[in-house]
Amino acid sequence: SLHIINLKTLNEEKYTGLFSLAASPLYNIIEYNKDLVFVPEASSYKIINRKTKKTEYESTTWSVNARVIISPDGKSVFTTSQVTKKKNFNGVDVDMPTNAIVKIDMTKKTIVQDYAQTYFPYDFKLKDNGKIIAIWYVKYDAANYSGEQESMYTEYDVETGKELVSKTLVKTKEIISYHFTSDNGKYFALATPFGEFFKVFDETGDLIIDLSQKKFSVPKCFFIESKHQLVISGANNSSATFVDLEKKQIIGQLANAIGDHYFLITSDLHYLGSKEFVKNIRFKYQSEIYSFEQFDVYLNQPHKVLKAFACTDTALITAYEKAYLKRMKVLGLSPDMKINFSVLPNITSIKMSEEKSGLVKFDISANKGQNKLAKLQVENNGTLIHTETISGDQSARLDKTLSFEATSGINRFQFTVFDDKGISSPHTIRFYNNTVETKPNLYLVVVGSEKFKDHDYDLTYAVKDAGDIANTMVNSKAFNKVITKKLFNQAFLPDSVKNLKQFFSKAGVNDVVMVFYAGHGYLDTDLSYYFPTY
Repeated sequence: SLHIINLKTLNEEKYTGLFSLAASPLYNIIEYNKDLVFVPEASSYKIINRKTKKTEYESTTWSVNARVIISPDGKSVFTTSQVTKKKNFNGVDVDMPTNAIVKIDMTKKTIVQDYAQTYFPYDFKLKDNGKIIAIWYVKYDAANYSGEQESMYTEYDVETGKELVSKTLVKTKEIISYHFTSDNGKYFALATPFGEFFKVFDETGDLIIDLSQKKFSVPKCFFIESKHQLVISGANNSSATFVDLEKKQIIGQLANAIGDHYFLITSDLHYLGSKEFVKNIRFKYQSEIYSFEQFDVYLNQPHKVLKAFACTDTALITAYEKAYLKRMKVLGLSPDMKINFSVLPNITSIKMSEEKSGLVKFDISANKGQNKLAKLQVENNGTLIHTETISGDQSARLDKTLSFEATSGINRFQFTVFDDKGISSPHTIRFYNNTVETKPNLYLVVVGSEKFKDHDYDLTYAVKDAGDIANTMVNSKAFNKVITKKLFNQAFLPDSVKNLKQFFSKAGVNDVVMVFYAGHGYLDTDLSYYFPTY
């Protein structure tokens, strides 16, 4: 049933009919104005007066997939019906009942004009203040049927029925059943259920973009006419694809995940996403799978994503761009750098073997890219454990054997080569599980900074918080020993921070290093973050 509710008075009207069809995007059957309401039934329909509940018009011929339009003044209704047309078969004229888009005069209670002859109407819109009717449909011509289904776009003069413009959109063996029209008829899309065919046309019937290669399964289209954009969702994934209909290209995709997680990616792979979503991204190149941090510095550019998706918040875009430029500056990289695998240095092979329990050997081979090899770097569980300059005789091809002591448990060894321009190869990861259990020592530094030469900046409880952390960790049973260094107030100086290198140098491969800071923090206009000392 259809329920029309006045939101001011909460008065409700109920009409019983075949309104369950409205659940499908293929059927546009909800239509009413201040005086009339359309009520569909099985292979028939009624036009009912909302005030008197009287049936003003009734027809037993109707296509359920046809749109219905009641003119604003209530004088006309446009939908499908059966009309009689002369058809010529082998030179003989025959009066033949035919389905067509029709205009019904609600005063005369009769059909006064018919337009496109079709047994499968896609959609139609009234244009030019109701003077023109634009129709998308499958052409019906029994006398000249060629075995193909011809999808058409035709404009007619509403009063005379004269054909003004007609264009064939596509010819196919089967009817293309999925169709979508923008609110004002500026854009129209045709698609098959599994996306093998998917094309978008403009209001004149000209092709804008062919999206068939994307294979959208059970597609649903949402047109944003004001921005000339199309948003497409499908049943085969949780992403929405954005298309720029002016530039005739895909903008990117929006992926939804559990809770507040999200991910936006442009067609050139720049992305913006929630932290946890981005951390779970993986890239595949050749036979290797790479984690997000491999290419994050190049591709995580929110300002470019927001621009691509036509965001109008210029302050937000500027803030993101400033943060990106700062990140590239800190890393010593050019903001214009792009990923081009053909010019990158490349680790071609890493063979891992166990020399003895806890000692792992790696045979490493790497080739230069566009530039000469300059440096090899190795990390274990995120900590730099080896770096060396590559000699000139191996600047084109590196073959190296290295051995490392492994920590207890899982070891994640990461290998990277750099060329003489500072460009790195994709990181190559190897895992080793050291089953020998060793209880670690904890090297703990606690900083409490609450007193300053300028007492206007003094704090309270920073020293207490740092001391509480130290006391808690000293009593932890997770460590063999806890070696603690406290830097409170006057002891927290640039020189004392530099001297921590000597303190940490005593930590072994299985030990844990921890730094706790309580005090002021300051972010300057260059997005550099500072901990003020005494």
